[in-house]
Amino acid sequence: MGFSYRRRRSRGRSGPERFHGYHANYRHRGFDRDSTDPRAANRENPYGARPSNRGGRQQRSWSHGDVETVRKLGLPIRPDATSGSNAWTWFKVTIPSANEMGKNFIIDNLSRAIEVEFAPYCFAISSDGRATFYVQGADQASALQVMNKRITFQEGFKMIILLRQSESPPLKIDEAAVALMEAAVRRRWCPASLQLNLSNFAGDDVLKAEGIYMSLCRPNVFQRMLSIIEEKIPQVEILDLSDNRLAKLDLLGEVELHSLKRLNLAGNQVKNESELEAIRSLKLVEINLEKNPVCNQWKDREKYISAVRKRFPKLKVLDSNELPAPIGTAIDEEETVLPARQPGSVQDESVNRVLSSFVAEFFQYFDSHDRQPLLNAYHDNAIFTYSYFANTEKQSKQGKFDKYAADCRNLVPANGP
Repeated sequence: MGFSYRRRRSRGRSGPERFHGYHANYRHRGFDRDSTDPRAANRENPYGARPSNRGGRQQRSWSHGDVETVRKLGLPIRPDATSGSNAWTWFKVTIPSANEMGKNFIIDNLSRAIEVEFAPYCFAISSDGRATFYVQGADQASALQVMNKRITFQEGFKMIILLRQSESPPLKIDEAAVALMEAAVRRRWCPASLQLNLSNFAGDDVLKAEGIYMSLCRPNVFQRMLSIIEEKIPQVEILDLSDNRLAKLDLLGEVELHSLKRLNLAGNQVKNESELEAIRSLKLVEINLEKNPVCNQWKDREKYISAVRKRFPKLKVLDSNELPAPIGTAIDEEETVLPARQPGSVQDESVNRVLSSFVAEFFQYFDSHDRQPLLNAYHDNAIFTYSYFANTEKQSKQGKFDKYAADCRNLVPANGP
């Protein structure tokens, strides 16, 4: 079996280019010169002096310039190289001539070779024979980089592993993806307690084994998931959405989940108070917002409780802590009893249908922000009439309305004998 591999001719370099692991790849990766790197001169001089141990070795010194250089090279960045954590950093891995090796050979050998957990996402082999997949976190990326040209295939040829930082793996919401989401909902649904656990949905073991990255922080995934919940299990009372990196909650406020009482949003990325406003239509008695940036907006816990209760008046538990009873005499909407409906007084059923249709349409537009369509409900020659009721006990205060009494259409009571 043939294996297409173009061996690079050794240039016999020594000095810094051979001594520093990261810089050894400069020439064959197309970065022969970098004017922003102060060590470019040493790199071009094979007999130059080695840099001092205090700042010369990139493995020990991680200045801002070093980090940017490693970014250009497409090499993984150590977690302590930047101010933030790289736990959510994605890397795209490319392996040339993978069609000669096959998917099983690549995954099996890499799984055995690296010491950290190996979880490739979206593995594919293109028409030109290149295998591509994605890994999450600097630990996996660093472990894979170490294995570059260390796994032997056939006739002594080595597996080349190229890495670069990337966005999260692409995902198309097709029928297959929807089927996987529905299956995940069935696995995570507890009918006895009416609870749906979607915590850390992207780390679902079944999806991970399939190499599919399906994060609810993606709007298209979150919207589709909420549609499945609304359609399949609208009776859900407890919904756990913790640890999903959710920043926007407007999609959650648009679904009709009238039975939802308890919502867990802990460990997400909700930053603005306006996101709570987006879900105030939910009749919640418990909500958990721990480990969200929005909690840092209030230094006083009482103000924090007041702000959350303003959106959810029936709230009894906040961040796993029971709340004291609210001050006031708010009427519980569930206990409000409406008066019985009275039958209509119109005997003719055809007339009753016209009136009922008119009243329903009238108040639909009357209660809206735009009442202009109400003009279509009246005839061009319609006559406006009004009624005036005088209060004899307060006649002195209503004297200014006496001028309307002349045109009032009220019937004048007849004085009997």
